[in-house]
Amino acid sequence: MSSPENNTESRIVNIYYHVFSFLNRCSLFELAKFLFKPIYTRNNYLFVENWVLGNVGLSILGLLISYFLGNPKWIIIIFITYGSLRVLEILFYQVNLSLFAGYKPSGSDNGSVYALKSYRRMVILLIHNFFEIICWFSYIYLYFIKSFKIENNLNNDTLQAIYMSFVTMTTFGQPNFEIYDKWSLLTISLEAFIGLIMTLLVLSRFIALLPHIKSKDPTEMN
Repeated sequence: MSSPENNTESRIVNIYYHVFSFLNRCSLFELAKFLFKPIYTRNNYLFVENWVLGNVGLSILGLLISYFLGNPKWIIIIFITYGSLRVLEILFYQVNLSLFAGYKPSGSDNGSVYALKSYRRMVILLIHNFFEIICWFSYIYLYFIKSFKIENNLNNDTLQAIYMSFVTMTTFGQPNFEIYDKWSLLTISLEAFIGLIMTLLVLSRFIALLPHIKSKDPTEMN
């Protein structure tokens, strides 16, 4: 007969733990850790912060370069490629952190204790990730700008692409564009899905930082 402990094991949790652990290892960050291992080993927290800030800066710098060069397709494609890998990296990492940090799968001794350096630091970095994704999706909108029916165009493709990405990611504001073909539908749907996940993560992290309010009701004290 199986023990009570074995009855609490969840196959689906173990499956997704291994899936996201694998996806998390197949990332640009893991490559950076390998290439700059001595720096990462010396101060991994600082390395992570520099990695996040560097990628945010790169996403903004690329938009400026593309704008001043007249938005050449080859530059946009380069940033779309890198940005897509970076968006997937952020998504997989955040899901892995939220669901499986410190999790110990059955039959494994690798479920180490996971501790954050700071909750506030985590939220600040997550907000940077949120903004960075908006910038990376701007390149996709910029490439497929003709695939959208735009009313009251801003007469600036780069600004229009940023606006489209911001509105889609945050669902804040009135969009001035309509879905025109399958590429615009795919892009809108993908960013809206990622935006939903990131919004839930940001809110959950903020809520975790709120002070705990005690209740005088004896049934609610625990």
